[in-house]
Amino acid sequence: MSASTRGPDLVASLKKSPPSHDVAPIIRTRIVVGLNVSSSSAPLDVIHPMSSDAPLPSLPSAPRPGRYRHYKGNLYEVTGLARHSEDLSVLVLYRPIDASGRPTTDSFWVRPHAMWSELVVHAGITQTRFTPVT
Repeated sequence: MSASTRGPDLVASLKKSPPSHDVAPIIRTRIVVGLNVSSSSAPLDVIHPMSSDAPLPSLPSAPRPGRYRHYKGNLYEVTGLARHSEDLSVLVLYRPIDASGRPTTDSFWVRPHAMWSELVVHAGITQTRFTPVT
């Protein structure tokens, strides 16, 4: 495969065989989030969001760092919000609270912000997935 392989042809080539050294710079600098499906051989010019100089949208104001109870009863500590490196979606970074009431040090989790904030129905009751613990 040559370094000049473009668009859908590049994607098809990558599916058939692992990239060789001559295409590594293309793979590091471009992200395949869609295909140029026109009949031309125009390059796939989707730039990785992290490499863009465009300002990032503001992060939501909630949840704030602190303790939250999951609707099934377990306690968690939110440590902050983050962005997904590929699509810039907002993620909540959190970790479980152990039986002694301390946050675990070896287990961090992320959950999409929209999922963190959504309502769930459990045992016939509509409630928030996570509720702040005061």
